[in-house]
Amino acid sequence: MDPLSTLAIIGGGPSALFTLFHIHENVRILRWRFDRILVFEKEKSAGPGMPYSRANTSELNLSNISSEELPKLPETFAAWLGAQSEARLARYGIGEAVRETEIYPRVALGDYFQAQFSKLSEMLGEKGIIVGCHTDSEVRDIVPLEDGGYEVVTQAGLSVRAKTVIIATGHAWDRDEDAINLASPWPIKKLLPAEGGFHDFPIGLLGASLSAVDVINVLSHHHGSFEDEDGILVYTPSPEADHFKLVMHSADGLLSHLQFEQDEPKRELYRHCDEEGIQKLLDDGGHLRVSDYFDRICRPALIEALQNDGLESEAESLANPSFSFEDFAEIMKEKHLSPDPFELMKTEFEQERKKERRRKPTHWKEVLDDLMYTLNFRARLLPAEDHVRLKSRILPFVMNVMAALPLKSAKILMAVHKAGRLELVPGKAETEYSKNDGMVRVKVGCGEGKDTYEYRMFVDCSGQSPVGMKSFPFRSLVLAGLVSPAVADVLSLEGAREADSDKIHKIPGGRTIMELGGLAVTDGYQLISENGTPAEGLYDIAVPHIAGLRPYCYGLQACDEAAGLLIENMMRASSVLTS
Repeated sequence: MDPLSTLAIIGGGPSALFTLFHIHENVRILRWRFDRILVFEKEKSAGPGMPYSRANTSELNLSNISSEELPKLPETFAAWLGAQSEARLARYGIGEAVRETEIYPRVALGDYFQAQFSKLSEMLGEKGIIVGCHTDSEVRDIVPLEDGGYEVVTQAGLSVRAKTVIIATGHAWDRDEDAINLASPWPIKKLLPAEGGFHDFPIGLLGASLSAVDVINVLSHHHGSFEDEDGILVYTPSPEADHFKLVMHSADGLLSHLQFEQDEPKRELYRHCDEEGIQKLLDDGGHLRVSDYFDRICRPALIEALQNDGLESEAESLANPSFSFEDFAEIMKEKHLSPDPFELMKTEFEQERKKERRRKPTHWKEVLDDLMYTLNFRARLLPAEDHVRLKSRILPFVMNVMAALPLKSAKILMAVHKAGRLELVPGKAETEYSKNDGMVRVKVGCGEGKDTYEYRMFVDCSGQSPVGMKSFPFRSLVLAGLVSPAVADVLSLEGAREADSDKIHKIPGGRTIMELGGLAVTDGYQLISENGTPAEGLYDIAVPHIAGLRPYCYGLQACDEAAGLLIENMMRASSVLTS
């Protein structure tokens, strides 16, 4: 095997899958760069990735994306499901005709990704690029070689040389503290009691995210049963779990917005502007300011969307030039606030179900998602102050809207709450784990008036944190200076006062920069070495590694976009080499 013609992909989840798809789409150019692809996946199968693999999720957990929203692959999800046997569909809980707009279990989506991975591997083989997949193979290190290229070394001792490496390792969770203070819900089977047992005590959850909903779904099913009574889901707790209860701690006291109808279910990088429009917004220093992006690109698009939704008062407020992005977030958040968030969910559930039946979109949510999607892929241009503003005051609102909780999941939450086994506690939570008595104590509130909650199990459902230089798993790349932290220019220390002062540094040349978390990459996802140049043949699309410079890079559509941009970059390099 010639290492000069080998591409190694570290990680075999959806990001790797979409990378294979884009390679196939451009195989006439790329086959001159490599004729062999080696994929290294630590799980037993390639394709599903962490959120959709049977090793991590449960058959009860639903995806929050339909077939019509999924990025392009050789087959659509709906077409693939439609070709499965009745027996297999029954195992997915599908007993009626498959629909493009329906939400299906995560494991079904994982099986589909696995099938598409195999299909793409075959298709690439037919075009002259052999795909080899090493499953059960966790990569321990990536070692740069003196004569160019890299040596990929697995935990089991397998060593392979490759000219080009793409890191697509996906989620990376912190370690749990015993089985009590859990850094994430994954793999979700770790939350279950021993066979035949029950958690006969309250369980705390940090956040009200879709991950928290997954936990509620799995644990409530284990500790009781659901029945449909005249279209209303009713939950009956098990008598053996009299004290079982789930408590979500949410800073804003908000439940996720519900799944909404859309005109255009797939995001586009430049739906409301183009690259030339972005470049015109840059200041003399080459920085893009959030205020300018909001005023010139977001404001007119959102006003039109609000008017289409009949929200004339909100559109009128937004037409005021002094009305900021934060002001917009605040008035739309207030519409979602309630002393009883579950009662509000009940009302919103009926509204969204009616819209779903009539295929009536909620335009402002769809447009907001598109606008933030565009900004995500140009966030490298933001100064530090605007990164702080975006992450602390804008994205929490946007993420709550775009979580898009499926209506089926909302029914489960409302049923468990009505049975008295689910609660939402508003307020910022401070947690402390005591190994002495095996309890996690959560303090909520301000000053001396804080309320304290005690849990024998507490699950952090707040999501993935960026992985930076200290936690980057491939240490030889760090030692060789081939990776560097993601940073942004600080234009005004006053503007960055909300940031951690330890992350702000003066560097040679008089610049002041702020570390964003995660690693520095080019627009084409090439890692940037410590001397500021792109690392030859080294790419990274793992979400935890790029979250500093891509703060809104969640979801399968963003994974596909990143893979596409990476391959575009690789094609440009290949065109130069072959010209």
